[in-house]
Amino acid sequence: MDEQEIRSFLESLAEPGLAVRLFAHLPSIVFCIKNRRQVYLAANQGFADRLGLSHPDKIIGRTAMDLFPADLAEAYRAQDDLVLRTGSQLTNR
Repeated sequence: MDEQEIRSFLESLAEPGLAVRLFAHLPSIVFCIKNRRQVYLAANQGFADRLGLSHPDKIIGRTAMDLFPADLAEAYRAQDDLVLRTGSQLTNR
């Protein structure tokens, strides 16, 4: 792949539908998409499994406050706020 092909591929991952399909086949990776109100719009089976839920659909439309203990939910909210405020990425969290 040349640099343009790599860039095009990476930009295509920004489309939620493609990312959802990709991560559906990687259940060992925890994946989700949230909106600016921090409501889950998409998740994969790996995330559902980690939460002890039977299917990712049980996550959609909920927030971290609905799914995690309050201290964890607050930590996740703070991380999301940081990302939204600064545009920086979080890795290995």
